[in-house]
Amino acid sequence: VILLGPLLRVFQPLANAPAIMIRRLASRAISTRCAPSDFVIEQGQRTDRMFFVVKGRLKTGMGEEISQGMHYGGRAMFEDQGTAFPTSVVCITFCDLVVVFHHDFWDVVANLHPQYYEEFQEIREKVL
Repeated sequence: VILLGPLLRVFQPLANAPAIMIRRLASRAISTRCAPSDFVIEQGQRTDRMFFVVKGRLKTGMGEEISQGMHYGGRAMFEDQGTAFPTSVVCITFCDLVVVFHHDFWDVVANLHPQYYEEFQEIREKVL
């Protein structure tokens, strides 16, 4: 959990979140491994999660590379019906990813840290 804190903070809305919020999100995150050529997400697929890269490299259908310490899909944290990804994301190398789900994100914010709920709602309105 402690090792994920700096990684989760690369997502701008969590950059200044209190340590306890980061620990609670980290405890709900799921780790997964992917092999080269595996699709992490396919273009147009609706999803309710975002991905943080612990190790490895991925590439979007638009040629953008996502590597260690980066994330993809943050918009999904702010859309209740999931986000239709504009491009596919494929592993270039073996990858270790951490996945955070929309429902876990909002459960932590709304139920465990209600003092931040309004702040995240404002971010949601800007994003959507």
